[in-house]
Amino acid sequence: MAKPGWNDIKIEGSFKESIKRELEEGGSQVLDLQVYEGDGEIEAYAFAAVRERDGEVCGVTCLLKHMHHHEDTETLYLKEFHDIEGPYAAFAPVRILRLLSPTSDPEALAWRAQCRAFWRTPGSRRHFNPVPMKR
Repeated sequence: MAKPGWNDIKIEGSFKESIKRELEEGGSQVLDLQVYEGDGEIEAYAFAAVRERDGEVCGVTCLLKHMHHHEDTETLYLKEFHDIEGPYAAFAPVRILRLLSPTSDPEALAWRAQCRAFWRTPGSRRHFNPVPMKR
């Protein structure tokens, strides 16, 4: 049984293709998507610019992680956070941030500022591999 907020995801092709399919369920459109290797418990991080059905483009952060159900059963789960939720993973690429609709939401503004600050920090690229994960 998954923890609340985590949805099981079927990986067909790459993580990127699978996450895009998941985010586009319900009529949204992924304009850009970047997937990065995880850091232990999290298998992968993904950042997306998603056009919602109302036309607004929001930032979405996805976490992917394996959860064990029984001794030999493991499933990959995805949890998504919109920028208005102030995700803790704040290293979305600037090219994705540029696609987002303007907002006055304080959580979204803070998250976007943290992402920009991450990429401006000297050495941040050495501590975090910005190369998309091949899977």
